Amino acid sequence: MMHLIMKWPGSDRSVMVMNEIAPNRQKLIDLGYEDAVIFRNPDYDSAIIGVSDDDRVVYDYDEMIASLMLEDGMTIEEAMDFIDYNTVRAIPYAGTDGPIIIYKFDF
Repeated sequence: MMHLIMKWPGSDRSVMVMNEIAPNRQKLIDLGYEDAVIFRNPDYDSAIIGVSDDDRVVYDYDEMIASLMLEDGMTIEEAMDFIDYNTVRAIPYAGTDGPIIIYKFDF
């Protein structure tokens, strides 16, 4: 958990704010990947499954769908459309360090 001290402008008054870090993001930080590019808003934290050999965060597409369904109340179709339109299309803008999405096959 991260603690931030915020000061009121023009005052000596301050307040401590606790900023909860998502569990898998915290694991990345603990393992030394604090600079890894991750998705934000939504963060898909529960869909993080690892890190590639070139230090890119790897996400499971099916878990990303489940995350949106659980956290945002989307249907499976809405979640797929959201990810495909808003997330997958954004990856090229993250550069060569952008996250990877794994699409699993059932063999």
